[in-house]
Amino acid sequence: MFREYYKQKNYADALKPWRWAYNNCPASSGNIYKNGPKIIKERIKEDQINKDAYVDTLMMIFDQRIQYFGQEGYVLGLKGYELIGIDKKRSEEGLGYLQQSLDIDGNKSSVQAVYGYMKAMVNLEKTGRKVKTDVLEAYSIVSEIIDYNIVNESKSTKNFIKYSEKVEDLFTPYAHCDDLIAL
Repeated sequence: MFREYYKQKNYADALKPWRWAYNNCPASSGNIYKNGPKIIKERIKEDQINKDAYVDTLMMIFDQRIQYFGQEGYVLGLKGYELIGIDKKRSEEGLGYLQQSLDIDGNKSSVQAVYGYMKAMVNLEKTGRKVKTDVLEAYSIVSEIIDYNIVNESKSTKNFIKYSEKVEDLFTPYAHCDDLIAL
């Protein structure tokens, strides 16, 4: 039932039947976990008072998706990407998920994991929890993955090309000659 509401972009009405499916038949369909984040993110926009609870629900969706449908590296990449997009204050936690994702999937990492990793590192550098050399090392890691996917024409090549520009934009403030030579 939630899928029909979801297809109509009626996320408010999709919430209750989605929640029922999530709680009562969690292994029945991957759509519970593919559509759930969008439904929950819409709730976060509408209900800022309960944002933290909804963010925790979002994190549980990803954990349960791994439990029932695997793809740990890919799903951890999504989890970290969504977390830093919704709550910059939790960038360190998001970076942990993204690091795990890159470690598991390597050159087969998703665009979201690669971009999210760089974004989280920059967020943490801006708050003083990471230093400039951490950002340079992160850039080295993600640029290798991006280059691999572009050169080998993976199924996500078009997205890697698009996001490579966003990664470059994040990196540009840190790209000084001396640092690049050291890198």
